[in-house]
Amino acid sequence: MKKLFLLAVVILSASVIANAQFGYGIKAGMNLAALNGGEVDKMKAGFQAGVFGQLKIANFAIQPEVLFSMQGGAAGSASLNMNYINIPVMLQYYLIPGLALEAGPQFGLLLSAKAEGEDIKDAFKTTDFGINFGASYKLPLLPLGVFARYSLGLTNLDKIADDGKNGVIQVGAFLKF
Repeated sequence: MKKLFLLAVVILSASVIANAQFGYGIKAGMNLAALNGGEVDKMKAGFQAGVFGQLKIANFAIQPEVLFSMQGGAAGSASLNMNYINIPVMLQYYLIPGLALEAGPQFGLLLSAKAEGEDIKDAFKTTDFGINFGASYKLPLLPLGVFARYSLGLTNLDKIADDGKNGVIQVGAFLKF
């Protein structure tokens, strides 16, 4: 009985792996970022770019990414420029071929923080955690697609005031190979 069960698990696993589709690509786009809940609450434009991998099985896919992301915000005429390496892991559900809804966690590592040309990185926490929500669409018969996403920061970033969470709207394009 145990051998029969083990054989069934092996056959099912092989079937899932055989139907899996692997892909990878590059992506880039525009960010509109602010620190929600803090004093730097006006949106600032920036960009993000990076690479991704994708494992798709039936209508579901998991897509880990590594992105350079310009974030921060503005307060009055002052601008806060923050650069991150973000690592989102998106779970995607394909509604129809090419069109996916996506959500997943994101870990961020602060590379730099500057205001008025002055380095203020020490005033902020070096790690960030958030949740992303969005959608993507890959054009049929082409490796090109577009995406839109909102990244909701869950970490209070300011070490002194213990407030200010990243909020980033992202739109852009990707090439999937």
